[in-house]
Amino acid sequence: AHRIAFGVFAHGLLAEDLDEHTVFRPDDWRQQSLTTGDAATSGNALFAGDAYLRHLGVAHGLRTLAAARGLSLGTFVLATSLAIGNADRYLIGCRSVSELHESLAAIDQELSEAELDAAEQVLAGDPRAGHATGPVEA
Repeated sequence: AHRIAFGVFAHGLLAEDLDEHTVFRPDDWRQQSLTTGDAATSGNALFAGDAYLRHLGVAHGLRTLAAARGLSLGTFVLATSLAIGNADRYLIGCRSVSELHESLAAIDQELSEAELDAAEQVLAGDPRAGHATGPVEA
């Protein structure tokens, strides 16, 4: 049996440059989740209510780690997922050739144990790790 990872970029939270002032297009389900606070699905839970601000804190912490290595957030997140190895197949969404190249760059990254530990601390919500404010709830 294959283990497939999807949503590695958490519907854009871990790939786009989002902040508390981000406004999505009106027809984007993420905006609807922010507006209504609807957390009926796992994707919506990332963007609903106060959870969105906590998840932005995690994204900020991971972005800080990525920048220290000279990587984009998306490349760092995918490289971390590959290094942890919880799956043998990864479904990633790319809207452009540049996003595809960014994702493919993750294959060549060899993260140190210290970098992986720091990423784990951010994901666990350790406030000392990149200013994260809570765990990713998906």
